[in-house]
Order: sequence, then C-alpha cells, then structure tokens
Amino acid sequence: MNTTTFGDRSGTPRGGALESLGDARQCAVLRLVYERSSAGISKTDLAYELAAVTNDKPPDDVTNPEYRREQVDCHHRLLPALIEVGLLEESGDGIVTTDHPIFDTLVFEAIVEGRLDGLEDDLETLIDALADSTRRLILTVLDERDRPIGVEPLARSLAARTNSTRKAISDRRLERLRTALVHVHLPVLADADLVEYDVATDRISTGERRSFASDRSATESDSSPEGRESTSPSRTVGKRGNV
Repeated sequence: MNTTTFGDRSGTPRGGALESLGDARQCAVLRLVYERSSAGISKTDLAYELAAVTNDKPPDDVTNPEYRREQVDCHHRLLPALIEVGLLEESGDGIVTTDHPIFDTLVFEAIVEGRLDGLEDDLETLIDALADSTRRLILTVLDERDRPIGVEPLARSLAARTNSTRKAISDRRLERLRTALVHVHLPVLADADLVEYDVATDRISTGERRSFASDRSATESDSSPEGRESTSPSRTVGKRGNV
C-alpha cells in the first residue's frame, strides 16, 4: 500500500513541498517545467522564460543581465529546493517534473495559479489525503457511483481493483482493508472534506472538496481531445547558447 507523503520522496521533512509551493518564484519555475510535459526544459531556456515571466516580456526580449540573475537564482536556490522535495529532477541536460502525486490533481493548478479559494489553512490536510494511492482509488470508486456506499462493498471494490492475481480475495485481505478504511483512510478523507462518512448508517459519499482532487488529465481530456498538452499555451523557444 502506497503511503507516500510530501516529504518521503527525498527524505526531507514532511511538508517540504508545501513550503516550496508557497514560494511564488518556485511556483513559477514549477509551472514552466510542467508546461513542457515529458520533454522537459533546458536550464538555459528555463532561465530565459523565468526572466520573461518576472519582467513581463517575451523571452526573446530578455536582456543578458535579466537572464543572468535568473540563471544564478535557478542554479543556487530554486532548482535545488524543488529537486530536494521531489517535485523536479534532472534528466540529461534538462529539468523535468517527477511522478509526485500532486501533479495528478487540480490542487496543483490551484496552487500555482493562486486560486486556493480560502483553502490555505487546510492545504496540508488536503494534500496529505491525496498523497496515498488507496485514498485516490476510494475517490475514484465513489465517483463511479450515483449513491453512497458502505464500508463492506467499498472494501470489496478496492480489493477487486488491486487484485493482481486470479485467486479469490481472502477474508483476511478484506478484513485488513475494512480496518484500514475505518481507522485510517476514511477519517483522513473526511477531515479533508473529500468524503462524507456517516459511521452510524455506514454510508460513504463524496465531500464538498472533491473537485480539488479531480484528475487533471481526465478533466482536460473532457475539454480537449488532445489532453493536457493542448491546454497549455504553445511555447517556441529557440536554442540559446550560454551568453
């Protein structure tokens, strides 16, 4: 069972990525790298584009001093911080995003675009709830239903979806899942307002903040046949030498 949280990828203190996302310039770097998708971006182009964002001008109009300032800040502060908390990594001569779970949800977009709608105080609770793969699967199961579900059928649905063999699901496996749901996953999701869990009636349904846990790729695919890459503005940045 995946229990990855924000600090686990690199051994940094829990909440390290939250601190990075609270830094406007680190958010800008993260957004620029993310927009390049799996292709990544060279450190030179990143410095030019960051300078363009900072100075509100096209990348080709960035001056050499402006580029140099961003190059130094990227090299000494911004990139090391984002790499340390597991959000970015080096790939060849460029920088790419990692497989961190935050990139799979609309929480990421809300953070980098400053659209938290009063969630600042509950942000860590929300993201911790989404960092676990089992909890994300619970939300998927709930999304596929038009009515509440009980703990027992939810446990059976999770077991069926995660069963990698053709063997029958054991009672012991189901009991472990039921215990984890009742004592760990459902309380965490309920605290984040991602689900509503009525213990008395044994009913689980989606919560008020479910939209923040929506899968980005699914949402963007609904609005565009080409998916994520078509929603980001096309950027054409020529190859630049180290000036």
